[in-house]
Amino acid sequence: MSAIHFKFSSSNQYQTITFDGMDMSLLELKKSIMEKLKLKPSEDALNLTNAHSLKVYKEDDTLIPKNTMILVRRVPPGLARNAGKIYVVNKSESSKASKAAKSYTKGIQVCT
Repeated sequence: MSAIHFKFSSSNQYQTITFDGMDMSLLELKKSIMEKLKLKPSEDALNLTNAHSLKVYKEDDTLIPKNTMILVRRVPPGLARNAGKIYVVNKSESSKASKAAKSYTKGIQVCT
């Protein structure tokens, strides 16, 4: 039997998830933790971090080796998915906004 140890950052003691094999996918681990703690997936999402290296696990297909210590944080369901995404602003939109701001401030005079 293999095990992965987890705890919430506010907790003092680790709890254990046991499984067969050398590793467990992040998705399976999240489901096991939620089942063990009776959390509802519609109300909570979990962010998992390696307790030793502080590596944040983001991809559901990431394999977590046995005997790993995990820190768990509950977050609202919408925030867990968007944590690793980067949003790009279109340059033409930002340049239009800066031109509009320049033309607006061009006619303003400062009196001292």
